[in-house]
Amino acid sequence: MQDTAHQAFETNTKHQLTAIGDWQRGEAPRTRNASAMEPVFLGLHGWGSDEQDFLPVCRYLADGHDYASLRAPVPMSALFADEGYYVPGYSWFTQVTVSGKELDWQATVDARLIKRWCKENLGDGRKIVPVGFSQGGMMVTQLLRTIPDRIAGAIVFSGFHAPGLLDGTHLADAMLEERKRDGAGIPVFFGYGSSDTLIGQKELSATAQWLESHTDADVRVYPGMEHEVGPRELRDVLQWIKDHHLR
Repeated sequence: MQDTAHQAFETNTKHQLTAIGDWQRGEAPRTRNASAMEPVFLGLHGWGSDEQDFLPVCRYLADGHDYASLRAPVPMSALFADEGYYVPGYSWFTQVTVSGKELDWQATVDARLIKRWCKENLGDGRKIVPVGFSQGGMMVTQLLRTIPDRIAGAIVFSGFHAPGLLDGTHLADAMLEERKRDGAGIPVFFGYGSSDTLIGQKELSATAQWLESHTDADVRVYPGMEHEVGPRELRDVLQWIKDHHLR
């Protein structure tokens, strides 16, 4: 019998994601082709947070351009239902810690849900800049492996990546590597703190290596920073966005 968190995951991933933001204008700046549509900054929050909590980051990075912040499918209350107490917020996965093939599978299901949201709300042509923290950062790496052609650039704050042990969950890896070799890798900003013990330096370093071999990655390690998004990191991201003409 499935636990409450798995039941919530299976139920909620069959429905539309909850989202807030301003992603419907699709207006290009006057100085560029008026028929073009700028990419939408797509926020993916971390464990125990929600779309409202991550909205200021989306708005700050988009800076007047279109953005959306999505809610993960698993209520934290479902994760702790057996303990008998309520915990606010949401999770992308059904356990506090998920790994191996289970992580591959759940990340892929979530990525397909986000893919469906993009198709239903943005149409087929408009690109995105996914922005994620922690679990949400992991979802950014999974979107790179799921819908690379949809991604104009990506931002990962203190995130990680799935191991790729389960067949069918990392189909775009070869395409990403080929684009990287051809000098057309997807630009990715990956920042994390040298004192982040929640994800762990070994896993963060492995993710940096994966991104460097599959994308045009700009990896920044911030001395003394823990599991967070720091002010210096945000300033660096703004410059990175400008350098890559993502808005």
